[in-house]
Amino acid sequence: GIENGTLAIVAFIKLIKDSNVDHSAVGSPGNRGTASLMISVISSTRKFLCKLFILSTELGVSCKREIGFALILLGIELQKFSKWVDSLDYFCDALLIFKSNNYPDDHSDVVKVNEHIESCALKNIMLVPSNSPSKLHLKYAEIFCSESANKTSISLELSSHPGCAIVKMEEKLTCSAQCWEEMAWNYVHLGVGRKDSSIVVEYDGQKIRSLADGSFLFIPLAAFDIGILVSMLTKVTTKDEKYRPENETFIRKMESACLFSIDADGSIHPTMAPHLCLGISPYPSLYFVAHNSPNRAVFKNISDLLNSKQDLSSNGVLLELSSHP
Repeated sequence: GIENGTLAIVAFIKLIKDSNVDHSAVGSPGNRGTASLMISVISSTRKFLCKLFILSTELGVSCKREIGFALILLGIELQKFSKWVDSLDYFCDALLIFKSNNYPDDHSDVVKVNEHIESCALKNIMLVPSNSPSKLHLKYAEIFCSESANKTSISLELSSHPGCAIVKMEEKLTCSAQCWEEMAWNYVHLGVGRKDSSIVVEYDGQKIRSLADGSFLFIPLAAFDIGILVSMLTKVTTKDEKYRPENETFIRKMESACLFSIDADGSIHPTMAPHLCLGISPYPSLYFVAHNSPNRAVFKNISDLLNSKQDLSSNGVLLELSSHP
């Protein structure tokens, strides 16, 4: 009953989420409050399941297996809120539970949870040459390119990476930037993740806008060059309403970095740099996790690293990881 009970909770979460999200009020406190509530429900359920596993000394193999699958269900649901780091901990909990059943590495349950763990290793989306084998192709290119189609509520699911989509690397656009202490904006980097977490957008033929928060697909600071990471950007705000030529020039440049064309094959090109397109980075990202996370990076040569400041003849220390051999 544990897995079925968790399925019921997940179904309830989806029902509440779908009935409360108002796409006409992007970024509204109501939408954010609903997401926060759902994440709290998921977290509380995880705590209950982990406590049940730890305190119940006579759990059978089938019961522990259900707890593991319940944690996987919760982790998948959490990813829909772009909580990639937290969902990784859920999957690792499930792996430990499966291992407590003495399952070998090739057991179907272990293989399945390892696939979910891999799904958390997001790779950034960046600019690549238009002929790069790493370029991304949207699945619903026909809708984006059609002159008659209603180009709203479109998923950024990918045909180049089946089962995957363009996703936000974090839940909220919390990264902040400002210029001349007068203009400010928020942004978040993008990655390739599970299609369930896809950004849903509308397209007016020039700009790709998220329906969830009103942010726009954006090339940071209009730096049209290979390897530049791609982001979602909020509207640039100015603290001083007084007209300033340099402000207007800067804002126009920022807006030009939000212009994109989409080819029939689903590739996405910056309008100002059609020789480039969106592609996937060959490497996963390194990011902050909780200090006690089982997924933290641990340096192998820590003693050499700590003593390197005193050793002036040192040629440096390799940042090899013991946590990830």
